Amino acid sequence: MQEKRFDFKLLAVIVVLVFVGLLFVYSASCYTAQKHNGNKYHFVSKQMIGACVGAIAMVALMFVNVGILKKFWLVGIAVSI
Repeated sequence: MQEKRFDFKLLAVIVVLVFVGLLFVYSASCYTAQKHNGNKYHFVSKQMIGACVGAIAMVALMFVNVGILKKFWLVGIAVSI
């Protein structure tokens, strides 16, 4: 049985991209969010919720066998659309 190894470089790249994305969302929407919602972090907080849900899904899927995921590839594509 092959030992599972965790790819820390991939995790670091994902974390950096998420934070850069959050920074871009904030810089692009802080004025509009403050003007319309009274909270300049309105859109960033929504984006952070999505990032947290994605992180939870990523961790959950790390423990699923790849063979099971291959069986449901069409369902995964349909859900993602």
